[in-house]
Amino acid sequence: MSNKIKCVNKGQYLQILREIKERRKDDATCSIKFTDYLRKGNYSLEVVSLDLKEIGMTVNPIEGMGLKPYWGTDILTHVDFNNITFKNCNFKYINLTDSLFKDCCFINCNLNHAAWLKIKMINTSFDGCAMSEVGLAGSSLNNIKFSNCDLKYVDFYGSNLKSVDFISSILTGSNFLEVEIDESRSSNFIDCELTDCLLFDAKHKFNRMGGKGYAVTKPTILIPWNFCQPGLTATKVNLAIKEVEGIPVKYNYLMDNINLLLLDQQVKNQIRLIQKNSSFCTSIPEQIMKGIRDDQLKQLENSEIYKLYSIAVKLSSYVDAIILPGGADLEPEFYGDKKDPHTHTDSDYRRSLLEFALIQQAIIKGIPLMGICRGSHVGNVFYGGTLKQHVEGQVSRQTYHIEEVAVGHSRGLLREVANGKFSSISAHHQALDRIGDHLEEIIVYSSEKEEIPKALESDRGGSPKIFLQFHPEYFVDAEVKTGATANVKISKENKKIFKAFLETVKLIKKRKKRVKSIKEIVKE
Repeated sequence: MSNKIKCVNKGQYLQILREIKERRKDDATCSIKFTDYLRKGNYSLEVVSLDLKEIGMTVNPIEGMGLKPYWGTDILTHVDFNNITFKNCNFKYINLTDSLFKDCCFINCNLNHAAWLKIKMINTSFDGCAMSEVGLAGSSLNNIKFSNCDLKYVDFYGSNLKSVDFISSILTGSNFLEVEIDESRSSNFIDCELTDCLLFDAKHKFNRMGGKGYAVTKPTILIPWNFCQPGLTATKVNLAIKEVEGIPVKYNYLMDNINLLLLDQQVKNQIRLIQKNSSFCTSIPEQIMKGIRDDQLKQLENSEIYKLYSIAVKLSSYVDAIILPGGADLEPEFYGDKKDPHTHTDSDYRRSLLEFALIQQAIIKGIPLMGICRGSHVGNVFYGGTLKQHVEGQVSRQTYHIEEVAVGHSRGLLREVANGKFSSISAHHQALDRIGDHLEEIIVYSSEKEEIPKALESDRGGSPKIFLQFHPEYFVDAEVKTGATANVKISKENKKIFKAFLETVKLIKKRKKRVKSIKEIVKE
């Protein structure tokens, strides 16, 4: 019998996945050492030309709304990879959250869109790798080298960097918000492309040698994001922002520093108190946020809500605009209703509370905001509106008509770009019902059964807040002729809405900059 060491192939790799899955039936996070599996099969620690993606093979079934696990598999989360060299391998969309890479090497690998959240990486190098849109948020990187890599739009949010070198790599759109850098062990950019890289407060902590000068030239747009299950519409919003020359700043709304049981108790207690004592002059979400903002005792009593509020305050201070994309149904308790059997919400309140807090900050700070589908529901409810928990016939291409505004009245952003008729994609089963305060109905869609508001707009806070119950972001499918709606004709106004929103963001950014300059001159 030959003991010759051989390269692991696809069939053998799938057998390893099955064995890991079997081990994890009783403990989904038990310690797994991938190197041991390779040695057990007498396989080489040099893995060559292997596609690690295996769609549908998961430890746990995926629950909730949004796109099913297109990243391949979650079996490789919480796995230790030691002393392995990967050459020409495909990690695209793979979920490797909470894994360890020690003394590893990646050469000419495709890691685009991989979810590498909260990983620990030690003495590891990447050479010639495609790593666009990788999620590295909350990770620890120690003695790491990225050479000749495509690192566009990589998310390093909240990571810890010790002696990390970026050499001859492209970092356009990458996000270093809240990154901690050990300045005793220098991290360096050497001959890198840093135009529109978002270094934020970390820009003075890196050594920069060669390459083009650092500058952010495009507006930054915050998107609440689920890195492991981002959802179909959120993914298209991300693409649409880049298509119209914006920089998406994705923030993982499933933050793990929130005590979910305590958050649930605090939210329900606040809703009970508001319903018992309030005259409902403002909405339940707005009263929760106002109380947290103004009352230190409430901040202590509602520690988890306050954490989410504080995150929104911090995020909103760094970005030029906010887009709230589609997703799961909004919890009906926020508009004083009971849950209908058709309603499918997230399993906890993190996303909803964060989005309510972001709307509040957008109003306070004059930040432009767009809500799409679920985002329009969150916006309407924050402004005091309600929702119909189920309607039929709203998943289709639809044609909308915008009435011309009366002489002397403000036209608003939507009327400027979509006056008259245009068509778009509708994909919702809940609907706007009573419209909130300060919101104007711009589009109402009439079907045989009922009239459904499709677009709302407000300038509360001195900047546009637009809420759309259709999907203008689907213009990205129409332009590249791919995706589920590639052959569905939609109007050019869909892209115009995004472009006009971005142009408005630019104008408001310039205006704020001028005001800031004037204030500084006055101080002097």
